[in-house]
Amino acid sequence: MSNMGDCRFENTCRDLLDCLDALRQYQPVSESEYRAAYRMIRHFLCFCKDADIIRSFDHEAIIKHLDQMKEEPAVPQTSILDGPQQPVQG
Repeated sequence: MSNMGDCRFENTCRDLLDCLDALRQYQPVSESEYRAAYRMIRHFLCFCKDADIIRSFDHEAIIKHLDQMKEEPAVPQTSILDGPQQPVQG
């Protein structure tokens, strides 16, 4: 059996391609997946910048793209300060 480190890039490449596909198709993601996607993209771009592959990158552009993928909350977020809830008319 091979060492897990021997397959690190092979396994991660498959997972990365899956993530890139989700980014390209704007597949909805949960809040925790949103944060993980941002961290993953930022880490990769920081590596590219540190290795002089790219000069810089735009954090706001990353957030703008990811914001289009955020899942809507299943239940509207309300506060007790919002007052009584009106029944939904069908």
